[in-house]
Amino acid sequence: MIIQTSSPQQVMALNKEKKKGIVLIWFYAVWCGHCRDMEGEWEKLGDNHPDEIKLAKVESSNMSDYKKSPGEEELRGFPTIRLYKQGELIKEYDGERSFDSIHNFVEEYLKEHKNTKKSNLMLVRARKNNIINGKLINAIIKKKKGTNKGKKKHSANNSVGKKPTKPKKNSKKPKKKTKKKALKKK
Repeated sequence: MIIQTSSPQQVMALNKEKKKGIVLIWFYAVWCGHCRDMEGEWEKLGDNHPDEIKLAKVESSNMSDYKKSPGEEELRGFPTIRLYKQGELIKEYDGERSFDSIHNFVEEYLKEHKNTKKSNLMLVRARKNNIINGKLINAIIKKKKGTNKGKKKHSANNSVGKKPTKPKKNSKKPKKKTKKKALKKK
């Protein structure tokens, strides 16, 4: 997807889009010779870029409407390409100004930062009377216990694998003689 930024409203919309996902922004100036040379390469990227990334370009005259991300430095020159993820500046591109080089930069980032898939996540919400959740929780507990089998526990009395024991209380305690009983016996 290519985000249009030719008006102040579109640049403000870009600020919102930056917070949603991954955006590669090309900052350029119409008077910059390097930017004019790079125009064809950026168009190739616009026609052939990964679906996970949105592209945008911001012209120097629209910079007053562009909202910088926290910690983002001012631009030092044109052209500048920066990669953002969920509103945060990830990296400023510093390679060649060719389609292949920029495309490889984007692909490498995506390979290194694969998103966690929903199939890899598990959310368990248990209720006392829910049979399905109960079975799932028991299976998880058994699996977790199975991974802890090799671990040994140390107790205070240096015996391995045994839980510390408390002294047993004697259920039959000797009765104390009271003064009344002692007086009656005499």
